[in-house]
Amino acid sequence: MKIVKGNGVVEVQDVSNEDLLLQKRFPKLFWKGVTKVGKRAFYEDDELFELNIPEGVEEIGAEAFAYCINLRKITLPKSLKKIDIRAFYGCEKLKAITFPEGVKVIGDGVCEECMQLKSVQMSDNVVEIGKGAFSECKNLESIYMSKNIEKIGDFAFCDCESLASIDLEDKKKLEYIGKYCFACSGLEKVVLPDGIEVVKEGTFDKCRGLKSAKTGKSVLVIERKGFCGCETLREIEVNEGLENIGNFAFRNCRKLKEFIVPKSLDNIGQGAFSECKSLLYMFLRNVEKVGVGAFANSALDSIDMPAVKFLRPDVFKGCISLNLVNVNPEVRISPLVDGGEKLDITYRMLEKEGWERYFPLEDWSEME
Repeated sequence: MKIVKGNGVVEVQDVSNEDLLLQKRFPKLFWKGVTKVGKRAFYEDDELFELNIPEGVEEIGAEAFAYCINLRKITLPKSLKKIDIRAFYGCEKLKAITFPEGVKVIGDGVCEECMQLKSVQMSDNVVEIGKGAFSECKNLESIYMSKNIEKIGDFAFCDCESLASIDLEDKKKLEYIGKYCFACSGLEKVVLPDGIEVVKEGTFDKCRGLKSAKTGKSVLVIERKGFCGCETLREIEVNEGLENIGNFAFRNCRKLKEFIVPKSLDNIGQGAFSECKSLLYMFLRNVEKVGVGAFANSALDSIDMPAVKFLRPDVFKGCISLNLVNVNPEVRISPLVDGGEKLDITYRMLEKEGWERYFPLEDWSEME
């Protein structure tokens, strides 16, 4: 063991098995004056089973307890103020952790791959959860989320398969939820707070148990794969003010039966509702742009698109049940647009006259 002193900090480093024995038998002697657990101090120590860090310690360094594969229980002191990145990374037998009130930021990857972690407690002083902080904690079942949380980083709860619920709705200061934050988690219901303006890429990607979702009042954009692969999602309520739905945002939401499009929505991206096998009808009141394959292989029976200016290639590819498409008389049609049998017939009849002409799709029935 090495003790480093300087600038008022007493730091413990390079803890050996002999040091652990000292810590177990004479903890007061081991921890006397220590204010910081240094970087990788207990790294890969498989003889560490339980640890009570005493008062006076204010900081835990990067990877301080990483890969302590037999660590089952740890008690953190009230004096603790900072926990650096990956501090408990790979502590696969750690079952619970409580962050004391002095901790305001939970660093990147702090508990990543803690496979048996079931419970997380934090105080209302926590304002930020770092990237991948609890990623791949596959047995995490409950977490108390700080009322004052402002930011949750990318991949923070990715692959938390047992996490069925998390309370976000009343987090009034929360303004950022990162990419793939809850991807592949076990969430069953989501209500976003009003401070969120962007549902980032893949935020709820492959949340296969998610059944209902609701955005707050401020969401402007749902980025690519926002809810992609949510196979049991039956209902989602989006806010008025939403302007853009990104590529593959709701792809493969097979149980989604209804999507009420807000008046504010202007753009639907590539493949956004592709493979939605229960979605029968949509009314795109003010949507002007619809991406390639936006509704490909969906169950659409009819759709109203009065503001769309151009039908892009393969927008209805594989929509074998599609019977009625209503659009503006001035819409432009791509020669590659594909759809159900009626659409194929119509396109073949129009082909001789050229695809750059304007044509009212509501007149298709008269051309059969």
